[in-house]
Amino acid sequence: MGSLSRISDKIFIAASDELFVYTPEFELIGSYRCPYLKHCHEISRFERRLYLTSTGYDSILAFDLDRERFSWGMEIVLDEDEFQGRPFNPSSHIGPLPHNELHLNNVFCTKNGLYISGLRTGAGLLFNGTTITEWVNLPLGAHNARPYRDGVLFCDTEANLVRYITPDTQ
Repeated sequence: MGSLSRISDKIFIAASDELFVYTPEFELIGSYRCPYLKHCHEISRFERRLYLTSTGYDSILAFDLDRERFSWGMEIVLDEDEFQGRPFNPSSHIGPLPHNELHLNNVFCTKNGLYISGLRTGAGLLFNGTTITEWVNLPLGAHNARPYRDGVLFCDTEANLVRYITPDTQ
């Protein structure tokens, strides 16, 4: 599992538990590990950060492209029918315990915030830098939900379909 992002003369590939850096000719020039990165499914770049899903910790991690290190993390939990984000320092030994309750498998970042979803979230979540809100209902088993035009685009895994839903149409 993993994902790819190209930034100028470097290509970043996230594997299950490591972030690799390659030249455009696919020569390995570096790699980075974080104790809280496990079963990475997707990465998203916004400005000078990469955001990675850590499915094995129900977390999102940020990698600072200028400092070349993991600089921020947020565990997401469902507490009494409300999603909450618990920030942590990915360089610290104090962080989330391994768990995969929500199966976070997607992160997509824009100026509006982090759009996050997972197999068992039942919703697309938006973290605006302060709070997490549900921005769209999703079927269980959804993958790769992201805003698109005036709706949401996602993989409906259970139905074996790619769906585009707006307030008016499917």
